[in-house]
Amino acid sequence: GVDAALRSARYEDAVHHMAVYLRFNTKMAVDAETRATMASAEAQLLAALRNQLNQAINSNSIADMTRLAKLFAPLGLFDEGVAHYASYLEKQINTDLQAILTQAKESAKTAAEKGTGEKASYAAAVSQLVQRAHQRLKRAKPVLEQAFGASGLLHAMLILQPVLTSHICTLIDDLLRD
Repeated sequence: GVDAALRSARYEDAVHHMAVYLRFNTKMAVDAETRATMASAEAQLLAALRNQLNQAINSNSIADMTRLAKLFAPLGLFDEGVAHYASYLEKQINTDLQAILTQAKESAKTAAEKGTGEKASYAAAVSQLVQRAHQRLKRAKPVLEQAFGASGLLHAMLILQPVLTSHICTLIDDLLRD
């Protein structure tokens, strides 16, 4: 079932078949040949899921990314599914940071050209970055909770916290250079 579903790119069906096997395998004795066949099928399934998920993230296909990230939990790979979803959110936050940095630098340049003596408001830039990250997490909350349970949002936040801290430090470093 897993092989047939993979050949026709029916990832939900492939995950369903693999999840049934994984539940069955823990309750019953499975012969070595079947175990080897299923291990190979599981490796192929995970490789295909990761590949498709990376393509969806790179192309900003929210629907495909969400659909594929959800498929890790039934395979017992809850953390990996959340991490993939968080990597999508991280990509969006990185884009936000670049836009905010560009805006702050243009504002400082304009102020310098006008001779107003104003500096870019990096405090406002930090606030804007945190607000945008908050909005992204707020929009992601229903998906994370549906796909990964009540702790899905918390796990994503724990993954994204170092990213946000790093971006805030980048903004502060820019302020100190100005």
